[in-house]
Amino acid sequence: MGKVYGKSVQHHVRHLWTSQLRNPAQLRLVVALLATWIFVQYCTGNWLLTGRAEYATIRDLKEEVQKLKAKVEIHERRFWLDPLEPIFQYRPKFWLGKTDDVDDKDQVTPYFLANFVNASDKNVYDRRIYIDLGLHDFKSSVCWMMQNYPTKFDLVYGFEADGALHADIHTLASNITECVKGTSAEARGYKTHEVLNTFTFYYNFVGAEDNNKSSPPTRGLSQFVRDIGIKENDFVVLKMDVEGWEYDILSRVMDDGTYKFLDEVFVEVHYNHPEMHPWHWYIFKHSRAEIQALLTRARDLGMFIHPWP
Repeated sequence: MGKVYGKSVQHHVRHLWTSQLRNPAQLRLVVALLATWIFVQYCTGNWLLTGRAEYATIRDLKEEVQKLKAKVEIHERRFWLDPLEPIFQYRPKFWLGKTDDVDDKDQVTPYFLANFVNASDKNVYDRRIYIDLGLHDFKSSVCWMMQNYPTKFDLVYGFEADGALHADIHTLASNITECVKGTSAEARGYKTHEVLNTFTFYYNFVGAEDNNKSSPPTRGLSQFVRDIGIKENDFVVLKMDVEGWEYDILSRVMDDGTYKFLDEVFVEVHYNHPEMHPWHWYIFKHSRAEIQALLTRARDLGMFIHPWP
C-alpha cells in the first residue's frame, strides 16, 4: 500500500491491531482498512496475478488498479479526518455560537490521531515528538498539548521569535510546574524536571528555508526535520502558527517530501477575508480559496492535517 499520513497503511493497521482497541469505532476502522488492503492486494495481482505480468491485459489492469488505489486511499484519509469548513472560517464552534472563544481548540480534540492509534506503543513508534512553531505564551500551545493530547511526548521542540521569550527554557520552570501539577498532564506522566530536560527552545523564525540574515535567524522546517534526525518510526506531531508563512512552509514540505515524516499537523491558516478583518487579517495576502486548495492538496497527499484555531 502507499503512504498514509507519512506512514504506510500496513504500519497503522499493525499498530491498531497490536494496540488495545478502546471503542467500537476503532474496531470498525481496523476492519475497513484490512478490507481495503485485501481488495487492493487482490486487484494488483500480489496474490492471484503473480507471475502473469507478461500479458499486456494484466499490465493494463494493474495500471487501472493503481489509479483506483490512489482514489481509495484518499477516501481512507477522509474517514479519519475532520471536515474542512471554510464557510465557518475553520472555526465552526465559534461561528455557530457554541463558544465565545474564537481560539477554542476543543473542535480538534475528537480528531487527534492518537485517538485512533496508541501512539505510546513502543513496539510501533520509537519516539513521540512534538514540534511547536509559534510558542507564544507556552500555556496556549505546549501546555495545552501536554494536557490534552492523548500521549506523552518524549521530546518537545519549540520555536518563538518574540524577544520576550528569548531566554533559557529553565526560566519557564514555574509555568511548567503550573501546567503539570494536579492536571491531566501529570496524570499522563509529565514531571517538571523531565519536561525541562526534554524541551528544546529556539529563538528563531521558521520558514520554507534557512535565512541567517533575518533577525532572529530563520530556520527552514524541512532542514530542521533532517537536522534533528526524525525517522519514519517516530510519531511526530507538528503545530504551526506562523502568521501567514504557513502557505510557503506547507508548500515546501509537500514538494520535497518532508511531509512523510509528519504524522499529524495542526496549522492556523491566515487569509484575507472580510469576516476575519476584525482580527486584522486584512494584512494577509492569500485568499480563503487559496488556503482551502492548500489544505485539500495536503490531505490528498496523505497528510493528517487539521486547521488550528
